[in-house]
Amino acid sequence: MNVYIALERLVQHLATLEMIQAEDSIYARNQVMSLLGLLDFPNSLVMEEGIEQEIPDLLEELVQFAVEEGIIEDLLDEKEILSSKIMNVFMPKPSDVNQAFYEKWKESPGKATEYFYKLSRDSNYIQTKRIGKNINYKSETPYGELDITINLSKPRKTLKRLPGKRKEKRFLPNIRNVCFA
Repeated sequence: MNVYIALERLVQHLATLEMIQAEDSIYARNQVMSLLGLLDFPNSLVMEEGIEQEIPDLLEELVQFAVEEGIIEDLLDEKEILSSKIMNVFMPKPSDVNQAFYEKWKESPGKATEYFYKLSRDSNYIQTKRIGKNINYKSETPYGELDITINLSKPRKTLKRLPGKRKEKRFLPNIRNVCFA
């Protein structure tokens, strides 16, 4: 997909979710373009109707463009940082998040929690696409039910993925993250 179409879809999607005001769309788009080293935005885009893409997929396309253009290296950490910088363009200031949270808390702690959870999902802070890859088991124990999660959402670190460590020869065990809750 064209990087400009992915960017426009991301901006429109986040405006629909009310993470930005419609009036701020061009400003937000320009901020992301700056992160991606793009100088001009085409006057007209041919956007196919009926194509729905989720925020993680759109971010992935923008980050992949940055890798292909040599803006960042093809390393997990660099991809994560760029993705976070892109989403930061659309995020309210922390003081605004705190204020909204506490205003909703006065109404109901549940409303405040729902607001913060929705913001975290919409901003891709909670990475539901990756979390969906995890494997979960439940087991009865004498102390109650035990949830076991095999965390596949974060790839195993390898020498290639460790910036500055690629030249060092180190043993990295082949172990997946396992969380017990």
